[in-house]
Amino acid sequence: MKGRLKRPPSLTERAITGFRNYFGFEERPVWIRMSHREETEGIMMLGDPGTGKSQTIHHFLLQIAARRPAEAVVIYDPACEFLKRHYDRLRGDVILNPLDQRSPYWSPSLEVRVVTDKKLVTESFLPGKSELSQASTSGFFLKAARAILGRMLEFKPTPQELVSWLSIADSIDMIVADTGNRRRRGEKPKNRINHSGAKEKDQEPAAERQTRPTKV
Repeated sequence: MKGRLKRPPSLTERAITGFRNYFGFEERPVWIRMSHREETEGIMMLGDPGTGKSQTIHHFLLQIAARRPAEAVVIYDPACEFLKRHYDRLRGDVILNPLDQRSPYWSPSLEVRVVTDKKLVTESFLPGKSELSQASTSGFFLKAARAILGRMLEFKPTPQELVSWLSIADSIDMIVADTGNRRRRGEKPKNRINHSGAKEKDQEPAAERQTRPTKV
């Protein structure tokens, strides 16, 4: 015999089933209601796979979308499960995903405005506990990777440039060259690395070149 043996229904269960079948009663869904101000206080749903946790969230989103005036909703959806069902471009929905063509332009370098931002960006891209294991090999390489990425962000690269630099060993060597001496002197990088990995000298702004007086 295949499968698991099922427990035979008890006398009470058989009586309830017979009563429902005789009078035509069916189980009805139970509606869970909450006030509008309680929605932002946090909801935790627990259940086995297939019990309807995601379906409950879908119902929440459909009800919120039908409200007037419209309300803003932020959805963290790594599996893109809710994106397929609820995304509406005409409604003004915005996708924040660098790997999605519908996402607005974004670059990691745009997040760096002060020195401390660079540390936060590199740690978010390369997570780990390098500070707790500085003597270990993995901790050393993690700190080195963060330092290289942070150095690249100083040049304000586009995402395409950043990917190109990380894939070319010569570009990495050129970017980190003389980094220690410049940092000790407090100098900022004066060169820019183009998409191919070659250095470009800073050009004088066109407005300054036009207004500079010439010798007669």
